[in-house]
Amino acid sequence: MYRVDFQSGVRKPVTPEGVAGTFASISPDGKWVAFDVSQGGIAVYPLEGGEPRSYPGLPNPTRQLFPLNFTSDGKQLFVLGRGGAGGDAYVLELATGKWSLWKQLSSSERLGILDFGPALVTPDGKSYAYSYRQMLSTLFLVTGLGEAPQ
Repeated sequence: MYRVDFQSGVRKPVTPEGVAGTFASISPDGKWVAFDVSQGGIAVYPLEGGEPRSYPGLPNPTRQLFPLNFTSDGKQLFVLGRGGAGGDAYVLELATGKWSLWKQLSSSERLGILDFGPALVTPDGKSYAYSYRQMLSTLFLVTGLGEAPQ
């Protein structure tokens, strides 16, 4: 991940080479960026350089994590745990590394739900939106194939 100065075009690395993440959120003070890491946790990197903070300890390690948004004071991070037919959203306390379940995302229609997300949440946590993928199909039973016409 790089930080780019649009005036000069100068790129500065935020993460070391080889660190991969897909979803990012920038802290309200613009000093930190949080993103998911391939090992299954959340990493928070300082944008001006320095040591990152790693948060591996998700209560349910089978879910992939995606940072949604920092709280308005920058002390907590909303994180979506995705995987399967449910989506659990957590609040990560950055000072302590403590995870708390915030919302259990669901749909009134449980049939055919493949995955939840992406999701958005306001910094105060009062409003949120999410989507889910659903796949429905129809099974047809065909009989009498290969029989001689009468």
